[in-house]
Amino acid sequence: MFKYLQTPVFTDKSIARGFAKTILDEVSRIKAKRVVIDPINVIGNILTSQEYRSFLYNLIVMGFKSLGVTSVLIAELPIGGEVIGHGFEEFIADIVFILKMVKYKGLVKRVIEVRKIRENPIVSMEAEYIIDTGGIKLFSPYFLELKGGYGLERVTTGLSGLDRMLNGGLLKGSATMIVGPSGSGKTLIALNIAIANALRGKKVIYTSYEESREQLINTIRSMGYDYDAIKDKLIVTGINPAGHTPASLYHYIVNLLDKEKADIRIADGITALEKHFGTEAYINLTRALLTKAKSLGITYILTKAENVEDLKHHEISTLVDIIIALYLQRVNNSIERKIAILKFRGSPHDNRVRTLKLEGGKVTII
Repeated sequence: MFKYLQTPVFTDKSIARGFAKTILDEVSRIKAKRVVIDPINVIGNILTSQEYRSFLYNLIVMGFKSLGVTSVLIAELPIGGEVIGHGFEEFIADIVFILKMVKYKGLVKRVIEVRKIRENPIVSMEAEYIIDTGGIKLFSPYFLELKGGYGLERVTTGLSGLDRMLNGGLLKGSATMIVGPSGSGKTLIALNIAIANALRGKKVIYTSYEESREQLINTIRSMGYDYDAIKDKLIVTGINPAGHTPASLYHYIVNLLDKEKADIRIADGITALEKHFGTEAYINLTRALLTKAKSLGITYILTKAENVEDLKHHEISTLVDIIIALYLQRVNNSIERKIAILKFRGSPHDNRVRTLKLEGGKVTII
């Protein structure tokens, strides 16, 4: 049962005092188990500090708690303010949440601070949140439980040479990072994976953080494929990280994966995330997305512009199951591309360094 009480405007102290009796009588009458008062400040504004303290104590401790009722009091806090009301409200409450609006890289992000939980080992914490059609959604990467894992079913890369190096392809539900310097062929390999699986009826979400949707579709066509014939299975998007906070980007991707019932998700150019959000936020965001994808059984592929020698210092390398490394090697007066499998959890693989050729949009591994 839900009951809404419209209270009069609190213009004097007698009305405020009478409010406590009115609400307690109504709680007893309908046997309510939850009470929300929004906002409580209007009462505190017309009472002295001592009167307001007594009012809250009598209402909450002597009233709601004696009746076994859980109460939620909503208070308005000015932007930039730290003190709630008269300053003693949070000492009466068992749990205190503070909602904040914080400037973030030209945007404004919402942050919830858990300031107090009585008889709980968590002293304090903060998490970003968004307000979506489903209500408030938290982004708290530190508390995501690890679920899911890769299976034995293979996922083709669309490249016979690479599939042989991987002993049959990627593992379904695994996380793969394709890493190498700019121009080494990361995007073309990622597109081959996307196209090959879309042609096999798999739902693929391809997101680039560095190229537009139109440019990627033109690349697909230059590779000799008709994008219109596979567009229902291959969803291509280009996302500018500057238009998002970590929480908004996380929930955008998760909603997209859920809406499209994705089998495979490819995130091309995650270096742009690190440059925009900073290393810590980028790692937390990537970890959260990998964890979510694995819990859903989604095969996840990342591409990152980085020299392989620097990879051992990067935390992302420990989060993924497979690392495909690309190199640029100078031979006489030309540059040759090389490819190797640095890591593959759960499967034997080719340990040799192979030559990778890019000709006319086609990728060949020798």
